[in-house]
Amino acid sequence: MKRSGVWSLSVEPKATLTKNYGNANVQGAHASRSYKLLENKHKKDKYWKNSESMANQYLCHVQFAGSMKSPWNLEPSRKKYSYSYTVKKKCNP
Repeated sequence: MKRSGVWSLSVEPKATLTKNYGNANVQGAHASRSYKLLENKHKKDKYWKNSESMANQYLCHVQFAGSMKSPWNLEPSRKKYSYSYTVKKKCNP
């Protein structure tokens, strides 16, 4: 869908992503697996590009937005930056 003239993939997070497991490794494993599922579902779409940037946006939302924000909007037009820069820009570098 387009938001403000920019293509965006809107993701409704499931409880397994927004739950606080008390263990960053467990949460990271859920996030990585769910991103791969999302990527496999959409990667053939003509608007899917900059997968690394979208992965950083997704993981940032998992770690910091959790259940406080829904949907999570991943924008393929965003350039790839480091994960720390993505976090610094509040998941929208």
